[in-house]
Amino acid sequence: MTATMRRVLIAVVAAAVVILGAALVLDNVAAGDRREVAAESTSAPGTSDDPASGSEAGSDDPDDAEERGSSGDDGIATEVLPPITGSAGLPAPVEYAPLVTMPLPPTAAATGAIVEGFPAKVPVFDGSEIVTSSVSIAGDRMQAALEAEADVAPQAVLDFYVARLGALGLQGTDSPAVGGSRALAFVRENDSLVVTVTGAGAGTRYTVFGTLTAAKG
Repeated sequence: MTATMRRVLIAVVAAAVVILGAALVLDNVAAGDRREVAAESTSAPGTSDDPASGSEAGSDDPDDAEERGSSGDDGIATEVLPPITGSAGLPAPVEYAPLVTMPLPPTAAATGAIVEGFPAKVPVFDGSEIVTSSVSIAGDRMQAALEAEADVAPQAVLDFYVARLGALGLQGTDSPAVGGSRALAFVRENDSLVVTVTGAGAGTRYTVFGTLTAAKG
């Protein structure tokens, strides 16, 4: 082999080495770019591989859906109470004894005393001086009347009847009266009484008039 051919062969080998080295460099650069792209894609938002974060973002658990559905429109959980039925929790109605019962006494009147048959449940102010009293009967109806005097102010007599008749279920309301008098009407179902007071010197003259329905004895 001549010197010229050796130089040509050396040049060809050198060129091949250079080309091979360049190819290796380019291949390494391309591989690095691919690794960077893969790293960026795995760190993108919404693509986390964390199972906990995935379950929080979109749970398909029906229990979770039920809990969310039990909240009110404002996001506050509400409790549904059972309906109240009947009269639970309400006080029982009070039953009062009748003011008069059958059989009723005969019609009668008395002066200066309480007439026989006057209804015992219609009170008389303590210490009163009785002027007249009477009972009048028609079937199961009784009209009872009382006129008396007491050495107290008119308001004391009214207060007495408000308390005593109120305990029997008769509530007092103002009633028309004449000439400086004052009257209260007391009503309970088919029973009614009117108490009228008038100042008389240092005391009070008062009347009680009642219309009562007798219950079966």
